[in-house]
Amino acid sequence: MACYPQWGQVEATKGFYNWVPFDNIIKGQQSYGATRLLYSFCGTPEWAGEKVKDPDAEVLGPGTTAAPRRMSDFANYVRAVVQRYKGVIGTYEVWNEPSSPQFFQGTPAQMAEMTKIVRDVVHQEDPDAIVTMASVQTHRPDYYQSFVKPYLKEL
Repeated sequence: MACYPQWGQVEATKGFYNWVPFDNIIKGQQSYGATRLLYSFCGTPEWAGEKVKDPDAEVLGPGTTAAPRRMSDFANYVRAVVQRYKGVIGTYEVWNEPSSPQFFQGTPAQMAEMTKIVRDVVHQEDPDAIVTMASVQTHRPDYYQSFVKPYLKEL
């Protein structure tokens, strides 16, 4: 499943969830025999995000790389996903490649807070599920030094 659907595609308006893209991708994966899927959070909706430094870097659309203004909005989305897909999604990745500005332009500390949120919510709602930290790029030393090391230290 990777990073689809994005948070902003599911919750384009705060508190209103369009599960159709999610349901369709899950049905498609299950039709190939998948039984326990991995989902990677990504794609902050415009209504939820902070202003970003480099909007031209956003490959998934405007605002998608922003850290949430209110972490409670992210927690609500995570909870909604986990409650709906408990037992179907078996692994949750905190965010897709936050070390790259094309996917995240928040701080390592914000990503560490998001990591804690995913861990706590998933363990409350689906204790059998696995949570992984956000995936990171290692082929760009500048990204690694400026984001990954501080993120790991925050964790």
